[in-house]
Amino acid sequence: MNNPKHKHEYMINMFKDLPLLCEPGQAWNYSNFGYYLLGCIIENVSGISYDEFLQQNIFKPLNMNDTGVERDKKIIQGLATGYYLNGDEIMRHKYMNVDLAFGSGDIYSTVEDMLLWDKALYTEELVSKKTLDLVFTPYANSGETGSEDNDYGYGWFIEKNMDEIG
Repeated sequence: MNNPKHKHEYMINMFKDLPLLCEPGQAWNYSNFGYYLLGCIIENVSGISYDEFLQQNIFKPLNMNDTGVERDKKIIQGLATGYYLNGDEIMRHKYMNVDLAFGSGDIYSTVEDMLLWDKALYTEELVSKKTLDLVFTPYANSGETGSEDNDYGYGWFIEKNMDEIG
């Protein structure tokens, strides 16, 4: 899986016949493949690549000039590679074909660009107030012990601020 370039059809065929983990709307379970599928939907509906859609609709309008979608074949000047801590030793992460992270973890950015993104999340610069309200509405809870205040919305956890609760 890590080396060859896979077409969307191949990836979808790997999962399409698997049983659902639950009925839609009853519970949720994080899935990278769900975001892969979302990337495919964006391409189908927009008629352009996922990469170009993000450039045209998010990165360029917000002047996120050091943000993009990483692809295996593309060399990005100054891009840091992944590392992890193994005990007291810093290790280089094993090779991963980033094309497999399509839609679910293939964006690179800088702290400055991420701040532009964060600021836009609280305005109507990219989407309407109605959409923002939907985005910040929790729809499901994982049901895990200790997660009662950690609800899941459209793509992220929505946590209650304990300072506001009192």
